[in-house]
Amino acid sequence: MMNYWRVLGIRPTKDKMAIKEAYMEKLSQINPEDDEEGFKEAFCFTYKSSLSGNT
Repeated sequence: MMNYWRVLGIRPTKDKMAIKEAYMEKLSQINPEDDEEGFKEAFCFTYKSSLSGNT
C-alpha cells in the first residue's frame, strides 16, 4: 500500500494548502515524460487521495 504522505514528504494533514505545496514541490522535481505512468500513479493519485482524506 502506498503511503501518500511519504510520497509527498509531509506528515498527515488536512491542510489542503500544505498538501498542494508539497505536491507542487515534488512536481517540480519530476519529468512526467520520463515516466508518465509512474508520474500518474505516484503523484496525481497521491495528491487526490491526500486531499480527499483517503490514507
